[in-house]
Amino acid sequence: MGTMRTLGPHKVWLEAPGTLRVVVVGAFDVKLLRELEDLARELQAQHPTLHLVADMRQSTGITPELRQTFAEHPDPAPFASRFIFGASFAVRSIASVMAQGGRPGTRPLITVDTEDEAKDWVAAQHSQRAA
Repeated sequence: MGTMRTLGPHKVWLEAPGTLRVVVVGAFDVKLLRELEDLARELQAQHPTLHLVADMRQSTGITPELRQTFAEHPDPAPFASRFIFGASFAVRSIASVMAQGGRPGTRPLITVDTEDEAKDWVAAQHSQRAA
């Protein structure tokens, strides 16, 4: 992908190897999730293992509709793992509950404080897959 795309107020781009980055501006909602899913499916031919890293520093939160979507389908997107960083305490708490509600085999939803921590987690995921 290489270039940055906009999805409404959000910005998204592909970082090598196989990391889809999104800067969430405003609410993280079902519409954004669906757009990310569609983009991931397009990229999977070249990048069969994709990780999502969401920068939540400009986010106002997760909508109730998205929380409901995750409650009904804890693995809605085709990502090997999902990471969020820079989220408020409320968003981290919601994400933690969402992750704990996952069924066995559910892909991880991990919250970290900084971008570097998210990158380290993703690098570890890639290393585990390569081993």
